[in-house]
Amino acid sequence: MIAFRLFLTLCLTLILAACGGGGGGSDSGGGVVTPPANRAPVLDNVGDQQLFEGAAGALTTLSASDADGDALTFSLSGADAALFDITADRELVPSVAFDFEAPADDDQNNNYELVVVVSDGTASDEEAVSVVIQDALEGRVVDGPVSGATVVVSGEAGDLTDEVETDEAGFWLVPEEVDADGLQVKSMGGVDTVTGKELADLVLISDVPADVAGSVNVNAITTVLSIADTAEQKIQILESLGIDASPEELIASDIWEEASEGDESAQAAQRINAQLNVIILTTQTIISSNTGDQFDAEAAVVAVAEAIVDAVTESEDADLASSAIVADVISDAVATAAPDAEVPVEVVEAVSEAVADTNTLLGDETVDPTSETAAGVAAAGQEDLQDAVEDVSTGQADVGTFEEDTDPETLYADVPVAD
Repeated sequence: MIAFRLFLTLCLTLILAACGGGGGGSDSGGGVVTPPANRAPVLDNVGDQQLFEGAAGALTTLSASDADGDALTFSLSGADAALFDITADRELVPSVAFDFEAPADDDQNNNYELVVVVSDGTASDEEAVSVVIQDALEGRVVDGPVSGATVVVSGEAGDLTDEVETDEAGFWLVPEEVDADGLQVKSMGGVDTVTGKELADLVLISDVPADVAGSVNVNAITTVLSIADTAEQKIQILESLGIDASPEELIASDIWEEASEGDESAQAAQRINAQLNVIILTTQTIISSNTGDQFDAEAAVVAVAEAIVDAVTESEDADLASSAIVADVISDAVATAAPDAEVPVEVVEAVSEAVADTNTLLGDETVDPTSETAAGVAAAGQEDLQDAVEDVSTGQADVGTFEEDTDPETLYADVPVAD
């Protein structure tokens, strides 16, 4: 009996030992394993951004890390988020072209507020970001509005900005920080969008006011003003031309837009602008015909502008439709820009008469300077008149032929006349 009890005790001991004792389960048993907690992604610092109005391109590239290696997605929220996008390359970009003068942000203060968010699908990280829009140097080039012109800001040391091009309406914008003191804006070439004529050699200049707070418009009037030595002389030029504005006001004015809207002062200024352009183009043509490959378009325009300043300030009646004033300008400019040229007096006189006829039509106060009639006159002055001037300047045509070709009834036969 005792032996049997010992046998049972031994069997129970072996059974308990085989089960690990005490009823406990092994590590490889069927218990539930708890996964590690998800760790949130971490957004790398974005920082506040600045952008010039009209500028495009990426503000910054977004990045983040995730300790779990989860796939991450980026998104935007906030008051002005709809005005920005995130590209496939995680670049933060504007979705519109911002205009400093017409802020589109919720507070309308050119400070655009958004929140950049990164998420792994479960947890997220975010940062509030401000994008401040900066005012850019901008304006318009006008003979009629000139598209495709090359515009650059220059100073005594030369060009200070990259070249930009005017748009289809003649507007330009330099998305760079520029110290305005002592600077000029220069426009070269382009197409007059009203007449459709290419003006390859046309150079127009405008001073940049030291305290510029608006547009810097570039036209023939500002070109003449840019040559004047003093503020007093600039004022005298405008008064002599009959323009009721200060130099700063004239530079800041979009005379084409205002003239199109019926502003009489702007229309008067645009008539003078068109007349000056004919004088500049015609004198350039004579200089170019006598200098060939040595022709310098900018030097020629500066010479013409200097001659115009002298003629306007010395004359009691600065009538740009006066053949005598035109002849003085042509003679002085040619002497400066092409001193070796020998342009016969009779050629200068004939050309001056043709320019005076054109400017009489362009200066007609009964004609809207932005009308089809004015455009037709300007187009003939830009092309047919210049072709005739080149022929008589190079000797391919004599003065008699030139006078026949530039007779107003011939030259302007196709100009539409308003009812």
